[in-house]
Amino acid sequence: MATIVGLISERFHDDIVVAKISNATIAVGDPLYVFGKELTMMAVVSSIRLDDVDVPNATITVETEVGLRIGVRAKVGCELIRFN
Repeated sequence: MATIVGLISERFHDDIVVAKISNATIAVGDPLYVFGKELTMMAVVSSIRLDDVDVPNATITVETEVGLRIGVRAKVGCELIRFN
C-alpha cells in the first residue's frame, strides 16, 4: 500500500527540500519515493527540520512545512510516497 507523505514546495542546495506534510509520521532513516512528472526515484531522509529545530522524527497532524534532507535532487511539485 502506498501513502502520500507530503508534497515538495521548495528546493534548496545540498538535496534539501521543504515539503508540506499532514497526517504522517516521518523519521530520519525513512525510505521514501520521490514521484513527479518524468521523475521517480528512491530517497532516504537524512535530516528533519521542524520550526527551525533539527529533530530525529516528527508526527504531523495538520499540514506543516517541514525541511528534509533527502539525498536526491527532487523537483518542486513532486510527491513523497511511502510504501507500507
